[in-house]
Order: sequence, then C-alpha cells, then structure tokens
Amino acid sequence: MVKTYESKQNTSSKFTLYEQVDCLDEQNQWLNAEVTEITEEKIKIHFTGFSKNFDIWLEEDSPRVQKQWRKNTPFSINNRIDVLDTYKQWKEARIIDMNETQIKIHYRGYTEKYDEWLHKNSERIQEIGSKSPANGIGKVDPSGYCRYSKQEIQPEIKKQKISSDLEKRFEELLIEKNLKIFPVEGDGNCLFRSFSHQLYGDTGFHDIIRASAMKYISIEREYYSQYIVGGLDKVDEYLEHQSRNGAWGDDIEIQALSEIYNKPVEIFAYSNIPMRTFHEDSGIGIPIKVAYHGQSHYNSIVSKDGHRRLIETTPGEYERSIIESAASGEFREMITRARMDFDKTMQIDLEQALQASLEHLENEEAMIRQAIEESENNEYLMAIAESNELNSEEEMLKKAIEMSTRDILPSAVQDVINSGFTLEQAMEAYHMVGENPNVMIEYIFTNIIGN
Repeated sequence: MVKTYESKQNTSSKFTLYEQVDCLDEQNQWLNAEVTEITEEKIKIHFTGFSKNFDIWLEEDSPRVQKQWRKNTPFSINNRIDVLDTYKQWKEARIIDMNETQIKIHYRGYTEKYDEWLHKNSERIQEIGSKSPANGIGKVDPSGYCRYSKQEIQPEIKKQKISSDLEKRFEELLIEKNLKIFPVEGDGNCLFRSFSHQLYGDTGFHDIIRASAMKYISIEREYYSQYIVGGLDKVDEYLEHQSRNGAWGDDIEIQALSEIYNKPVEIFAYSNIPMRTFHEDSGIGIPIKVAYHGQSHYNSIVSKDGHRRLIETTPGEYERSIIESAASGEFREMITRARMDFDKTMQIDLEQALQASLEHLENEEAMIRQAIEESENNEYLMAIAESNELNSEEEMLKKAIEMSTRDILPSAVQDVINSGFTLEQAMEAYHMVGENPNVMIEYIFTNIIGN
C-alpha cells in the first residue's frame, strides 16, 4: 500500500507549501530547498536534489531560511541570484553585502577575487534558475511538478545557442572513440526517441518507452516522489503531465528507464567521456548512449560501424514483463543497488554539468588556437617538422600544445598537473571550485577519482 500524508498549511505563515527557498545546510552552504510541510511554528525543508533523509525542520524565523529574491522585491543578504558574468555566462551567485544602490555578489565555486558590485537595477541580475543551471524559482516549470523540469514545455525544442564549431568538435571527439551522433527529431520526445533508437534501432517506439517509464514511476512512486515537487501528493499530476506527447523527459525518466532495462545509461555532452552515468554499477551489457545538447535535447549515439539494437524482442513485450515483475524481491534487490548513487547524481543538474563540459571544451579550443599561432613563429618546431620528425599536422599540433601549455594554463592548473593529475582533471576542478590548488585536488579525489 502506498504511503500518503497530509501537510498542515499554516495560512499565517510567510512561506507557502512547496515554495522554493534559500536555505543554509549543515556544511554552511546556501542551497535551493523546498517547503514540504508547515505547522504553527515550523516549516519542513527538503534540499533540492538530496534524499529526504536530509530533510530538516526549522523555525519559520530561522536565519537559515529565507524567501528567494523575485523581480521588483527587495534584496536580502545571502539571496541566491543569477548573474551574467563579465564573460557573458549566466552563473549562480549569492549576495554577500549591499548598500542603498548596489549589491555585492559572490559567484558559486569561484574565489573572492571574482566578487563584484552591481547596481540593484542591473540587467545582469535575474531570478535564481531563470538563466543559469541553478535550481530555484526560475527553474521550476509553470506546472510546478518537477524540480528538474525546464522553464517551458513546448512541442519544439528551443534553438540551441551552442555554436556549430562546438558541435563539429563534439562529433570529432566522438569519432576518436569510433562513435557518431544519430540525430532524432526535436519534438519534445527526443529523450524517448533516443532510447527507442538505442533499444530497437528505430525512433518510432518512443510512445512505448514513455508509457513504460510512467507506469514504472507510478509503481515506484514512494521512491521517486522525493524528486517531484509536492512529494507523494503530486505524483499523479506529474505522471499525467509527463505522459503527454511532447513533454520533455529528464533525470527522473532516465533513472527509471535505466532500471527498467537494467543497463547503464551514459550521457555525453561535448566530450567523448560520459559526463554522467546512470545505473553504472548494476547494469548489464552494452550501455545505452545518448548525447545531451542542452535545453533538454538528446540524440542517440551509435558506433561508426553501425548500430545493433539492444533488445531483440518485439517492442512492448519486454516492457510489459518488467512492469509485471517490478514488485518482486529479486527485482527490488537489483534496483536498490542501482539507486545507491542516484541521490549523488541528482545533485548535479544536467545543465550545470553541460556548462562545465562546454567551458572545458572552449578552453581546450582556445589553447589549440594559441598553440597553432605560437607554432607558426616557433623556429625550432618548424625545423623539426621540416626534417620529418613530425610526420603530420596533427603531431605538430600536439607538440605545439605541449610546448605552449605551461605559459597558457592558469598557475593553479599547472600546479595540479605538476602534482600528478591530468590536464582534463585539473581543468574540470578549476572551473568547478576555483583556483585554489588544494581545493582543486580535493575536488578531483572526491568527485572524479572517487567516482
């Protein structure tokens, strides 16, 4: 029997049920959270993307929780907001000081040297989650159903703002691993079309894939409810919404599908190394591979030598058998193992992970361009090339990068590389936590090597 609950709404509370708020956690980090219950004196807080085991009760006037900033309302110290940085990238920031006309902001994951003062009326300031990958009032869709749903549900995917050069580079990186992108229609069903192509070699069975995911989430509603705004009370509304043709799928659906098909699901984004993997340790057989291009658009990734469907049965047969056996002890043991890392995975939003991947690729491209320019003026390198010690333009480029990297990279990145870590590890850490080498190394051990 599915457990249900009644939330007590205090009508005099300054907070409302399911409201997105800024909340200080036990690690002294201001995070996005949601009000899930309200009593006469306290509110229950659920941190977005975390297991409900981390839920806390706070006094309504606790300094650890506050309403999120909205347009045409006063700012508060520690409000989380979206800010357009000096490189024209929208990032999550927090207000750390203010005066009558300005606010001082600190970018999350960056050092103090990037703090800056902005006029309160600056167009560079927006509601949290409305522009950046951060969670917040700007991130929750108009229906308010899913913590990870996007700002618009529409039949067509928004035109991507990612340059064709980056898309071409993405394709080149995949080719290095003997992979290529199989594009699917951008009609809102692209996640399910990509799974359909991976599983059955045809995008046309997306409706079967979607319906199976919704039935499965309904059966497993007690678990998945912790990732849906409103918890168990809103699961049926969420399922009704997500069952519609054209409704975008996201992390919840990917995890459910990985459990249904008992396969790892690798998400690639502008790299030939998966940016995220679902069901990694428990899945069986060849992974399902999909490309993520931002703003909830997915494509299928296949071998250059051709794609072989992962399921040989008639579409729908396997799904029916799994739905029927979903409550069995053997099946439950399997999904319990599969869910061990899902809470951690959900803490990293896809758009945020995509941004980190793009920044890494853009830096790599900039390094290559500078290496090429320097190589043209490097008499030693040209002499080597002319003597045929470098047999190709590619080898010459690699040598140029090697020779110029030390002068191009930030000193913190170079320090981390000198400590024995790879350039890729150092660059990811640099963009995620800033330029403190010790903090970067800790990030690498915890989030890259540790995973």
